[in-house]
Amino acid sequence: MARALLLDMDGVLAEVKLSYRQCIIDTAKAYGVTITGDDVVREKSKGNANNDWRLTQRMLAARGRDVPLDQVTATFENLYEILYMDGVLAEVKLSYRQCIIDTAKAYGVTITGDDVVREKSKGNANND
Repeated sequence: MARALLLDMDGVLAEVKLSYRQCIIDTAKAYGVTITGDDVVREKSKGNANNDWRLTQRMLAARGRDVPLDQVTATFENLYEILYMDGVLAEVKLSYRQCIIDTAKAYGVTITGDDVVREKSKGNANND
């Protein structure tokens, strides 16, 4: 009988890559810059593009808009929270989270970690 249940909670259960890429586009739009999904894919394929905040900042700068990283980050996070976390994605995440908790309880597994109570720190934008 299994003694533990280990899960990777970073995109395995709910794919969020497209929502983060859309948020890059929306953040650029907030600064008056048009970026397409193809633009994001092209930049991601070049490498060194795992941090979506820095990628957004670079893409803005390449289009003539120099915006400090802290501003880009704040805009990105605000848009993501409003547009995505309060919508369908939040429902999916809560549904999966509850499924994980219920499964763990059924097997007598204790879940620990900050992610159970609150979302990951906003300091990690590694959403390639």
